[in-house]
Amino acid sequence: TIVGGGDRKDGTPPCHPRSLSSSSDFRTVSIASIATPGSDGASTQVWHTADAGASWQQATLPLPFPRQLSFVDAQHGWLLAAMQDGDGAAEPVSVFRTTDGGKSWSNVATALFADATPPGRLPYGGQKTGLYLLNSLTGWETGTVFSPDLAWLYVTRDGGTTWQQQPLHLTPAVPSAGVPRRFPH
Repeated sequence: TIVGGGDRKDGTPPCHPRSLSSSSDFRTVSIASIATPGSDGASTQVWHTADAGASWQQATLPLPFPRQLSFVDAQHGWLLAAMQDGDGAAEPVSVFRTTDGGKSWSNVATALFADATPPGRLPYGGQKTGLYLLNSLTGWETGTVFSPDLAWLYVTRDGGTTWQQQPLHLTPAVPSAGVPRRFPH
């Protein structure tokens, strides 16, 4: 249900039931998105509304495990989706972007197997834990590696096309809470 202007109405998209693997983003009272694994087991269905659920844009993306949706306004959104489900030491993912309110999506970044992370790319190793976009250009991706004291943060300043690892600087008085003070390059 989407609430707007004091009125309540059912704004549920006509998608099949959501699951624990679904992801959603409720940017404002009017702007909402839901990504859910497709019934075929090979795709993700993305539903987006900019009018409080009166109408929905639907798209099908070629990866079956949605991880995170992030819209910054009615037109610009990103979806982090994985190629496989699980808790492995590595997670191949892609970042998809829309600039037309979910009508069409482009794969702007893919993290595939590599011995070392190529410049400008997201790492293959570890689990991707979050995607957040501040505006149509700047955003962050977080992740962890199943090894003691290893977490990472990447930033994009071009809408998700390229990514650079960012150090997490902690003050000496703050315990690391499992996060290293230096990241491997």
